[in-house]
Amino acid sequence: MSGNWDITDAPQMTRTPMWIFHGAKDKVYPAAAAHAMADSIKNHGGNVRYTELPDMGNDCASPLLYEKETWKWLFSQKKPG
Repeated sequence: MSGNWDITDAPQMTRTPMWIFHGAKDKVYPAAAAHAMADSIKNHGGNVRYTELPDMGNDCASPLLYEKETWKWLFSQKKPG
């Protein structure tokens, strides 16, 4: 959530499903970097979703991140056999 990413880590981030959230108004870490990371993880075969929240900055405490859909997705994930 609104984090700083090192794109070179993308190949190692493919085994765990991810849903990346980033605030479009984040002045600490640009949303473009998180979007590029999501694309890179996908390109390396990872299972990743990317959601950019247009009215959010760098605010991990925002209720926008904790919608019913988020929890449903999170608890639907299963550890591989």
